[in-house]
Amino acid sequence: MKKYIFRALAVVAAAVAVWFSFYTESLEEHRFLEQKGTFKPEETVDFYWANKRGELMEQAMDYPSFVAALAENPQRLAEEKGRVLGIGSNTFFIVKGSTSDFRVGEEEIVCRGVTEVSSASSASSVSSASGTSSGLTATLVTDYIFGSVARDAAGWFSPGDFRTTMDFNNVSAYINQLIVNEMSELRPSLEAAASLSSAASLSSATSSESARRLEFCGAVEVDLRHVQTDGLVIIPYMVEIK
Repeated sequence: MKKYIFRALAVVAAAVAVWFSFYTESLEEHRFLEQKGTFKPEETVDFYWANKRGELMEQAMDYPSFVAALAENPQRLAEEKGRVLGIGSNTFFIVKGSTSDFRVGEEEIVCRGVTEVSSASSASSVSSASGTSSGLTATLVTDYIFGSVARDAAGWFSPGDFRTTMDFNNVSAYINQLIVNEMSELRPSLEAAASLSSAASLSSATSSESARRLEFCGAVEVDLRHVQTDGLVIIPYMVEIK
């Protein structure tokens, strides 16, 4: 009888040992995750922000070409150049443009006469080649940026790259904050350039010599059901004064 009892106890002990081995492994994994800490979006985003933004400029459509294609056949443009996050999502594009007629506001930069970004080395050659005759306007948002337009247009990340939806959303919030921070740092030089360009426009004799040009590359969200082709709102990845 004792023999059977010892055997039963041995079986129970073995079962308990096996259960604890799995339970201990689970605890160790839990402690490992705790040691890793919470998800830090900056660790994910900073590399792309520092090394991949130049590629966005190369991929971007010139704003006049984008507007023309959007007006002519938005569906074809979306298929060729757009990005969507999922079924029912709006379509995201990357555009670039240049202008010497811009106004710096509290939360935005209003650009008028937006032309293509020229490869010419001097601002005067850009002005003579393009000028401000396009009549196209665009608004670059520089503060209070919300949503996921900048994240989704870039195409750097997808929901499947992250453990939780919150992590994916935190990446978007971090990118938005990077943009706001950079625009805040650029504000003094942007305001000075806008004032110089405004003063130069009052005198045609000196405008080609002293007017400064603003170049940008940014993200646009388009609802293909209600297409708008003028005064589009752009979330800027880069803004430079030439």
